[in-house]
Amino acid sequence: MDKIKLHGISSDIFGEDLKIEGHVRFLRGRPKSRDGKIGWEFEYIEELPDDFEADGTVFKDWEPEELSEAEHLLMVWLCNGKSMNTNSEIFHDLLQRYNLDEFKFLAGLKAKKLVYKDRENKLRLLTDECVVGIKEGKLYAGENRDGRMERWLLK
Repeated sequence: MDKIKLHGISSDIFGEDLKIEGHVRFLRGRPKSRDGKIGWEFEYIEELPDDFEADGTVFKDWEPEELSEAEHLLMVWLCNGKSMNTNSEIFHDLLQRYNLDEFKFLAGLKAKKLVYKDRENKLRLLTDECVVGIKEGKLYAGENRDGRMERWLLK
């Protein structure tokens, strides 16, 4: 149970949290060696992104990870509390059905921070409270521990 819920406080006081604050790089630095001396070389970046606010912040709409049909099937399986071994017949059937390379498929899920493979070749969720959903004909999955995924789907 969340500490907030434990104390009877609703998380609604924090808002929907569907916008995230980004970062803008104004200064780029890298180590440089010249004449036997080591120092830093800095470069100032003048071009600002289009979504730059007057107060110096950049806000982007939060979105969960978009899934392929094969990723969606696997995520539904895992989110329902079932495990999947990468050596299993059902996993290889999934790869074959969608003509997927196992390493690229797993790398994509890892990059989306949804799944990892343990030492026993079992795929496990990286989320605490996984939600899989469909919005505007696209398939999505994400963490819903704070309710953000559910709010995004209902938006």
